[in-house]
Amino acid sequence: MGAWRNETDEHVYGKFLKLPPDKRFVFVPPEGESWQQSGKRLVSVVQSNREKTVLILVSHFEPILAGTGLLLQAGFPVWTTYDFPNASITLLHGSGSDWQADYIGRVP
Repeated sequence: MGAWRNETDEHVYGKFLKLPPDKRFVFVPPEGESWQQSGKRLVSVVQSNREKTVLILVSHFEPILAGTGLLLQAGFPVWTTYDFPNASITLLHGSGSDWQADYIGRVP
């Protein structure tokens, strides 16, 4: 959240939720990064480790949401419906531009 890091949730989400849903994907808070940027960063980690049989990523909500949506090539309105409860597990398989979800946001 950049410069908003120490702001209250009400302040941050009050500004963020006023944006139309499609603008939230590319919105960059002051000194921060957009969901798109964080998702691309996650995708680059996945792609640079493609020789691994299993890759485990631990993340906050927004990067895993954006990264999963980008890997699955789902449109923004689709992947904003994904749910990632705390400590949930998402299992994807694939490579390159062909990724599929075995499950998203499963709580053990």
